[in-house]
Amino acid sequence: MKQLTGLIVISLTFLAAATWSQRPSAKNTPYTELGHFKGGHWAEACGINDAGIVVGFGDNSKGYTRPLYVPSIGPNTGKWVDLGTLGGERTDTEVMAMGVSDTGMIVGHTEISDNTTIHAFAWTPDTGMFDIGALGGSNSSSYYSAASNTNHLGSLITGWSGNGFFGHDGVTTTPVVWTASPQWDGRKLVTVWTIQQLDTKEFESEAQWAVEAANDFGQLVGLSVNPNAGPYGLDFPMMWTPLPGGKGWRVSQLPIPAGFDQAGASDINEKGEIAGWVALKDWSNWFPVVWKPTNVLRTAYTYVLLASLTGTVQDENSGGAEAWGINDLGDVVGDSLDANGNDVATVWNLKTPNSVQSLGLPDAWNVVKVNDLRLVVATSALDGTNENVVTVQLH
Repeated sequence: MKQLTGLIVISLTFLAAATWSQRPSAKNTPYTELGHFKGGHWAEACGINDAGIVVGFGDNSKGYTRPLYVPSIGPNTGKWVDLGTLGGERTDTEVMAMGVSDTGMIVGHTEISDNTTIHAFAWTPDTGMFDIGALGGSNSSSYYSAASNTNHLGSLITGWSGNGFFGHDGVTTTPVVWTASPQWDGRKLVTVWTIQQLDTKEFESEAQWAVEAANDFGQLVGLSVNPNAGPYGLDFPMMWTPLPGGKGWRVSQLPIPAGFDQAGASDINEKGEIAGWVALKDWSNWFPVVWKPTNVLRTAYTYVLLASLTGTVQDENSGGAEAWGINDLGDVVGDSLDANGNDVATVWNLKTPNSVQSLGLPDAWNVVKVNDLRLVVATSALDGTNENVVTVQLH
């Protein structure tokens, strides 16, 4: 991989095996069961804001998949809301609400009227759901698009656009961001979202791109995929740094720890700390990682490898964990294989990064986000079969 000179690679800080300790999980971890949409059978969580609004997706009474949200605190706790679609009906998992700003704007992607093409959407209580477009335009059935997240302010929406759905064979996707600008419609000011193709210069070998998260500083993080590198293709952690004067973003690759072949960036907080994962080429070993900026411009990064529930990077065959969310307090959430090979909900904290703790949730995996109230949202098979949404409060 060719790396831009603007990103300085700092040497890896390993966690000493002698200081690593696994914290046992509480036997009766207090959690709130949010379940799923009334009349449906399952739901998965994708994000949470600082007001406790959880977004995700699940099925309705007719079996169609819908983007959903549900309050996790306050008088409306557990009251699910169906956001609708952009005109079609599907039963797969390519329809979902992915992120929610602290202003209450929800973003994600759903099918348009042809029941095939996926477009990114934004939703607010005032406007309802609306198409924010693909590279071919809002009415294009040639291009797909997906919104993966939004920053706290709701001023940036991250995602991708391409000729098919990200991750499918033969599909090419481009990293994009949607930016907001106020316009007068003759009666009042309205917010207009404009899609912008992001810089991929010097990384032309990558065929698929996705921007996963943004912060209010304007940093964007995600991953690129080179399908021709190795037997399974390889993922690379990418960052876009805002240019002075609002003149776009410059792409760079985050450093991959020595001994690993690939990595991905999942989330970023307001301090510029980035949560993600690193893995071997064949996925026989993988670990959570946090990248940290080393200068005020946030153009230079170092990294810390976190432990899995079964050991640190120094322990042979000890991997099997990844990080998906990080808040401004340094809480990192994700999942890890335990000693029995079960994939369980897991939490770390950057103040004591040599420790790792299972949240102790029943049949829980896919811990995706944690907000600044230290409220964690996860997906759990509470009834032993179906997927449901739960939250747990860290202390």
